[in-house]
Amino acid sequence: MSSTPNSSQNVLFVGDDLQTTGQPLTPSLFVAAIWRAKNLGYSILAASLLVAALIIAFRQPVFVATAIIEPPLVPGSQMSGTSQMLASFAGIDPTGTTGQFTKYLQVIGSPRFAARLEQNHGVMKHLIAGWDEQTHSWKAPSGPIAFVKENLKSLLGLGGQVQPDASSLSEVLQKKIAIGLIPGKSPLDLKSQVFSVSVTLPDRNYAQALLAWSLRTADDIVREDQLERTINRVAYLKQTMITTDEIYLRQSLQQILTSQEQTLMTLKTDKYYSVDLVDPPSVPQKPAGVAISTLLILSVFLGLIFYVLVVFVIVFRRTRSAKGKDEDVLSEPFPDPVNVITGYTKRISGRMRGGRR
Repeated sequence: MSSTPNSSQNVLFVGDDLQTTGQPLTPSLFVAAIWRAKNLGYSILAASLLVAALIIAFRQPVFVATAIIEPPLVPGSQMSGTSQMLASFAGIDPTGTTGQFTKYLQVIGSPRFAARLEQNHGVMKHLIAGWDEQTHSWKAPSGPIAFVKENLKSLLGLGGQVQPDASSLSEVLQKKIAIGLIPGKSPLDLKSQVFSVSVTLPDRNYAQALLAWSLRTADDIVREDQLERTINRVAYLKQTMITTDEIYLRQSLQQILTSQEQTLMTLKTDKYYSVDLVDPPSVPQKPAGVAISTLLILSVFLGLIFYVLVVFVIVFRRTRSAKGKDEDVLSEPFPDPVNVITGYTKRISGRMRGGRR
């Protein structure tokens, strides 16, 4: 019977101990901890600014040249129903919308397109590393990174360094040239066909020049293909009309011939055939990407957030492990990276002095 009170007292004691263990993390306590750990905050802010400065120092500025294009305006067809049917059989679009704009977008970045750019403007040596101006030849890249890449290619059976060709230039151009659909200004405009074509390069002037060459080269390729077809069709229609005695058939063929001659005139006279250049290539004066001031502000903001989180975790652990409500959880100093680095530096210098003696 006498053991029962003792056991109840032990339970009460344990309960009291559980109730008095730990402290609440109040806002005033957290603010005081922030002030006590200000040296830690200075170190975190300095580290974040150092990272931002390294990013600013080693990042390569790039410029984005942009042009706006849309499908060309095609006049309505004047052919009759019979003529349109005959034109369809001949592989001619009777409505005048030949779909050349779609082909134009597909041509940009293709190996054929890359070969033409290299032939006319010699862009490969500007876009692919390894060109030696002294020997006027391509040389294999050197250095540890290039050595590792070459060995990995050999292990994977991809071959070693080879001279770049139209296919490799095409891969580079597909990364440098971007085509995007510009949404309509009105919410009801769901069929906008206005596109932006952009080139991103470190050289501002070369980015603008490459974009202008690209727009012209793609149009030249589409124009040449269509010009050859149209010339052949005109010759065929003229020859067929000579041997045709049917009046209605001759009238229909004449309408088709007129339509093809209009296309031939457009091919030979218009500056751009397969595209309408809404806005020519232009490049902003400032490089693309986050501005230096924005990057510095962002680094300070992220540093402050990280500082607050670190202090919160430290104070939260201390309040949880406190043995009573009266214990000063802020008596223990907070981590101070400056003192740690200073002390480590002093120890290293002391060892060096001792070694010299």
